[in-house]
Amino acid sequence: MLGSLADWISTTAVGQTVANVLWLIPALQSVHILAMGTLLMSATLISLRLMEVIGRDRPVEWFTQRFLSWIWWPLAVLVVTGVLLITGEPARALLNVVFQFKMFLLVAVVVLTVTVRGFVAGGAGQWNATVPMRGKVFGLITLILWAAIVVAGRMIAYVE
Repeated sequence: MLGSLADWISTTAVGQTVANVLWLIPALQSVHILAMGTLLMSATLISLRLMEVIGRDRPVEWFTQRFLSWIWWPLAVLVVTGVLLITGEPARALLNVVFQFKMFLLVAVVVLTVTVRGFVAGGAGQWNATVPMRGKVFGLITLILWAAIVVAGRMIAYVE
């Protein structure tokens, strides 16, 4: 099924353009990497605050309000550039177990981020003085997931 989808994507006008315009894949990869860096910095700051490593003088809510938008819009850029990159070599991505694992991790970290935001917003400031253990665990797991996503993204090129 994924093989048929990959074959179809490679025949589309977008797939042909991405595959055949020499500068397009490096440009898309550059934007993808810049968006990832922006997202990672914001996610790291929120996670470190949840783990009470930094920013104890500021409420957790301040960190989430300040840096969550710097997660969501880069994530949108990552999705767009990622989809375009896939159209250039759909079989290389869609049939790759590492790519599939990366997508699983991405869904997991997005769900976790939304969950943490819900806890912080619903806590009416309770997380601002001392972060509960589950918040610290969320922060650590989020950092691990983003690191695993980066590693998986790089490994796609080396695993068939």
